[in-house]
Amino acid sequence: MGLSLEGAQRDLELLGLWLYLDFCPPAFQVYLLSSLFVLLSKDLAVNFMAIYYASCASGLESVLISEVKVLGEASKLSDSPAFGGVCFSTVASLETIYKLRSADNVYAFVGHFQDVPISKDSAVSYLKNLVKKIDWGPSLEILKRWKAFSDKEDTSLFYKDTPWSNSNMRFRVTCDRKCITMRKHPFTSMDAAAALGDGINSLFGWTGDMRRYDVEVIAWIRDTELLLLIALLYSNSEAKKVACCDGALAPRLPWSIKLENVKDDDDSASKTCEGKVSVSLPRPSRSDSQLYSHRRYRHALIGTSLKPSIAYALLQLGDIQTGHLILDPMCGCGTIPLEAADCMAGRIACLAGDISSKAVNAARENSEEREIKGSCDVLQWDATNLALRSNCVDRVLCDMPFGIRCGSPQRREWLCPKVLREIVRVLRQDTGAAILLSHSKSMRHEIEENQRLFLQVLESLPIDMEGIRLEVLIIRRTSAPAPIQIPKNSKKLTRRQDADISN
Repeated sequence: MGLSLEGAQRDLELLGLWLYLDFCPPAFQVYLLSSLFVLLSKDLAVNFMAIYYASCASGLESVLISEVKVLGEASKLSDSPAFGGVCFSTVASLETIYKLRSADNVYAFVGHFQDVPISKDSAVSYLKNLVKKIDWGPSLEILKRWKAFSDKEDTSLFYKDTPWSNSNMRFRVTCDRKCITMRKHPFTSMDAAAALGDGINSLFGWTGDMRRYDVEVIAWIRDTELLLLIALLYSNSEAKKVACCDGALAPRLPWSIKLENVKDDDDSASKTCEGKVSVSLPRPSRSDSQLYSHRRYRHALIGTSLKPSIAYALLQLGDIQTGHLILDPMCGCGTIPLEAADCMAGRIACLAGDISSKAVNAARENSEEREIKGSCDVLQWDATNLALRSNCVDRVLCDMPFGIRCGSPQRREWLCPKVLREIVRVLRQDTGAAILLSHSKSMRHEIEENQRLFLQVLESLPIDMEGIRLEVLIIRRTSAPAPIQIPKNSKKLTRRQDADISN
């Protein structure tokens, strides 16, 4: 029948009610029809076909597509390297969408539009009139369902019964522009956001508010392309709490919480002339409103922490098998090995280390999280002289240092080739592989010129990580034995040992 909530059992219930309808008295037919309507409405509620847009680093869409294909009855609509993400439709549950590991964030898809006018006046008029031509129903329905799923203890407010034309609702428009082939847009991001905001205000009657809002419309503009989305995740910062003096939920705030724990002498709380309590509302945190921000091991972070979604993509590109030993010689706060330990618990062994005491302490604190399914050993070492025996590691996954936060370019150009020689030494011959996220030109030169007998580049994926162009190198270890490296201080040690023996 195509209408099933729990498999064949629901189909049999529907079929039985339908067949029995002809053999019952007319008075009882009303009851059967109402029961049939309830079953059908439940099926339609569960099998709601939603269209999402999942974002990721540009260049890693293939990993996200592979994960999306696993979803129930999911179909890819398109992938856009210009925006970095995948648009897909699915009837999968919200819990399943929430667990996507290779996505930075997930949005309700509104529309993808081409040929945005180049001139400022034409572009502003186009964006304002575009709002009236869009069917907002499906995307707002996704938002309503997502809020009901997220706010299990608070499904009140307008998300249940209040129509979207409620004038008490507040919204904001966030615009992000980027020129890829164009030299410059004639309009600013504020111009585009204001034009879309005017159209939304005219259509729905909502009030614009940059800090307290119920709906956030995302507008991404790349050259003459426009992608419109609705945000589904928000920061859960407690500083966003607003309530009345009696503890009632504040209106127009989907994430508002009762102010039962706010004391009268709290600096963040102030009383109005009516005796109501209000709390300062800072701008919502973008870093706390991402899918990966809910990873259980993300407690202690450092300035150069890698996104867990990128770490998961590196794991998938590494073709990790059961029984493998995974190594990250420069782990930072441990994102890559802890991501591996969390999603492949009990099947692999993870080893990580760093020379920085701050990074090692952060990684150890994260690895002690009890809710992580697997475990990871964290050591403090020098990546140019690893305390590991040769030919023992199956996979090396590493985010090689880049950017001004990781020291001078001269220092990095000197460091990366030395670390690469140690990777050659510890990788298993013929079966070992390394997946390196690199920004250094000397890294590619070192592999193809100086280490060509021991390493083979299988694939190179250029990616764009928030404006920084990087390269993912998938490298295979050849069967050639690694050269024997004699430490610089070996002669001094030998002389000391000879002196001790003679004495």
